[in-house]
Amino acid sequence: MSQYLRKILFQIPPYIPGRSVESIQKEYGNSKIYKLASNENPLGPSPKAVKAIKQFLKHIHRYPDPDANRMKKKLAGKLNLSPDHFLIGNGGAEIIDLIALALIDPGDEVLLSYPTFPKYALSAKRVLGNVINIEMKNYQHDYHAILNRISLKTKLIFFDTPSNPVGCKLSRAEQQFILDNLPEHVVLVLDEAYREFIDEQDCLDYHDVLPDRKNVLFLRTLSKGYGLSGLRIGYLIGHPSTIADVNRVREVFNVNSLALVAAEAALDDDEHLQRTIEVNEKGKQYLYRHLKRLGFDFQQTHANFILMNTNRSLMAVDDFLLQRGIIIRPMNLNGFANGFIRVSIGKPAANRAFIQALEKMKTKIPAM
Repeated sequence: MSQYLRKILFQIPPYIPGRSVESIQKEYGNSKIYKLASNENPLGPSPKAVKAIKQFLKHIHRYPDPDANRMKKKLAGKLNLSPDHFLIGNGGAEIIDLIALALIDPGDEVLLSYPTFPKYALSAKRVLGNVINIEMKNYQHDYHAILNRISLKTKLIFFDTPSNPVGCKLSRAEQQFILDNLPEHVVLVLDEAYREFIDEQDCLDYHDVLPDRKNVLFLRTLSKGYGLSGLRIGYLIGHPSTIADVNRVREVFNVNSLALVAAEAALDDDEHLQRTIEVNEKGKQYLYRHLKRLGFDFQQTHANFILMNTNRSLMAVDDFLLQRGIIIRPMNLNGFANGFIRVSIGKPAANRAFIQALEKMKTKIPAM
């Protein structure tokens, strides 16, 4: 690291993304790779999104709409809100950065359930926020403990529901309890990246929240259910005044034109989304059944991945699976046993390959 680097960055480990298919093919020589590490949509994008991109290619010499007005109008019509309830971002990760940059002063407390998506802590620490982790209780958000930890210095609370990497969710009643006990000086961010995979009855109704609450933000993405991870597009929903606050730090042209036109088309493809949900549910039940048969501990999930304990050396498990062309996400979690991995739910062939590899692994790698 350079002598010129900001001092705070020496204390912040970088976010390490999942391994790419190309890197594993090069390192291990596998011709067939099953990537089950990054919770991507195994069906790929909507055909309507792909068609929209192809039709728009001749216009990419033009700058994108700096305010993403068409996208906002599309979302407003779909969710029965007004366009000024939305901010469009370069994926959920950029929006988390924008929230931190707009709302956190040095020393402000940011409360997180642990384990959770590491991006919340990284973004908060970069702007000198004081990150406080409150451990989950029985693999569920301990929202009572988080509410009890609020102080006058607390500025933000992040909850991912469903949670990454655990897969748990907050029920609508639990979310409402949090809102009812949330001080006005604290902003709550509910990250709903995996909302498409749960029943709407488990989610807050935006119309019940947004008219009266300026301190609640909902974060959503088109990476998971809609299969547009590579284009990087997500959106923030909130009270117009708070959306305007976050928008003050957004770069002009932060979302590219192809992402915008693909997102608008994908939002119209309910059939593709429904098929995604069905494939995920069938894959989940298949993995549940065989993980139980093999005796592995795992967490019931409300998303498109499963957190499981292999009860074996994490390094040995990762290498064993990579040799067989299966990329999973090793989970180095403080306070957890060594052998936790997160596996994305894939197509039937990928799920079968994963289970077959686990069957062999049980006889090759001794349990701890």
